[in-house]
Order: sequence, then structure tokens, then C-alpha cells
Amino acid sequence: MNREGYEALVTRLREARQTCEELKTMFYERAVLEEDYGRRLLKLSKAPLGKDETGYPSGSI
Repeated sequence: MNREGYEALVTRLREARQTCEELKTMFYERAVLEEDYGRRLLKLSKAPLGKDETGYPSGSI
């Protein structure tokens, strides 16, 4: 392998490593966002709905 080929290979490996680091950061940030989203959905699902209504919905049909 000549020097130019070696340099091209090393450059390519450095760029690939940087891309992997960027992907790692993106997936970490996405996981944090999805975890927060999941907590908010859980909180929303526990919110009382219809607590001020009287009667039963089936009675209105």
C-alpha cells in the first residue's frame, strides 16, 4: 500500500468515527426525549376525566 492509500484510509476511518460519535449523541438525546414523553403520557393518563359529570353515559343514549 502506498502512502496516499494509507492516508486516504486513515482519513476515512477518522470521518467514520466522527459519524459514529454523532449518531451516538443523537440516539442518546432521542432516548432522553422519549423517556420524558413517556413520563408525560403516563401523567396525562392518570388525570381525572369527567369528575364533574353526573349520571352515566349509557343513560343518554
